[in-house]
Amino acid sequence: MLWVVTHDEVRPRLAAYAAGDLDAVAAEEIRAHLASGCESCLQELFGRPVGLPRAVPEPPAPAPPSAPAPVASDAAPPARGLVVAVVVLLAALAATVGWMVVELRARDAAHRAEATRTARELAAAERARAAAQARAATLDRDVAELRDSLAQAAQAPAPPDDPGLHEELDSARGRIAALTQALHRHTRELAANSSTEAVREAVEAPDIELIRLGPVAPFRDVRGHALWHPGAERILVYAYGLPPLRDGGRYRVDVELADGRRLDGTPFPVGASGQATVPVRVEPSGESPRALRVVLEPGGRPVLDWRRAGGS
Repeated sequence: MLWVVTHDEVRPRLAAYAAGDLDAVAAEEIRAHLASGCESCLQELFGRPVGLPRAVPEPPAPAPPSAPAPVASDAAPPARGLVVAVVVLLAALAATVGWMVVELRARDAAHRAEATRTARELAAAERARAAAQARAATLDRDVAELRDSLAQAAQAPAPPDDPGLHEELDSARGRIAALTQALHRHTRELAANSSTEAVREAVEAPDIELIRLGPVAPFRDVRGHALWHPGAERILVYAYGLPPLRDGGRYRVDVELADGRRLDGTPFPVGASGQATVPVRVEPSGESPRALRVVLEPGGRPVLDWRRAGGS
C-alpha cells in the first residue's frame, strides 16, 4: 500500500527522482503524485535530466568452471522512460478533458442566454401588440365621438352667417381625418404583427417545451428555437442568422410528429437581419414533435435541425 504524499513532500524530492536516487517505494509515491496531474511538479520534473541510473553496476563475478556458460540475452530496456511517457500522456489527457468540460459548459451557458433573450423578445413583442391594439381601440372611440358631434352640430339650427360654427365644423373634420389615418396605420401594424398571437399563446401555455435547433453543415452561424406544449395547434419557430435568399429561394419548416406523420410547412419570409418568427400549424392531437427542420429551397438543403433524443 502506497503512502499518500502531499505536494510539499514531493517537490523537494523531484531532483532525486529525476536522477534515479530514490528507492522503489519512494519513486512510486512520486509517480502517483505526478499521475494526479500536478502541473507545477510536471513542469519542474521535465526541466531536469531524466533516466540516469542510481549507480554504476559492478561487473558480475566469474562463474565456476563446472557451471555452464550463461546464455547471452538482450538487456531489458529501462522502464523509467515508459513510466514518464505514461505520466505525460495521462497529464495531457486530463488537461484535454478539463478544457472540453469548460468549453461544453460555456456553450450550454450561451444557449441558455439565447433562450432567455428569445423569451424576452417574445414578451416585448406581445406588449407592443397589446399597446397598439389598445391605442387603436382608443382612436376608434374618438372617431365615433367626433362623428356623432359633427352630425349633431350639422342638424342643429344655426344662423348661416355664424363663423364660429363653421370653424368648429372644419376643425372637427380635420380631427376626424387625422384620427382615421392614425387608426388605419395602427390596423396595418396589427396585421403585420399577427404572429404575436401565437407568441402569446406559446409563452403563456402550461408545460411549455423549449426546443433548441442546431445548425447543419455547411451552415454554422444560424441558430433557432421552437416553443411547443401538449395539445397546441401551433409550434412557434424562431430562427436567426439565416443566409439571405437568392432569386427563387425560400425557406420552410418541416415537422415530424411522434406518430410518424410528416407536415411540410409553407414558405416563410426572412428579414434583412436573417431573423424569422414562424407559427407552424399542427393538429391538436396531443402528439409531440419528434423532429423539426428548417429547409432551404431549391434543393431541400437542411439549415437548422432538431430530433428528439431516442427518436428514429
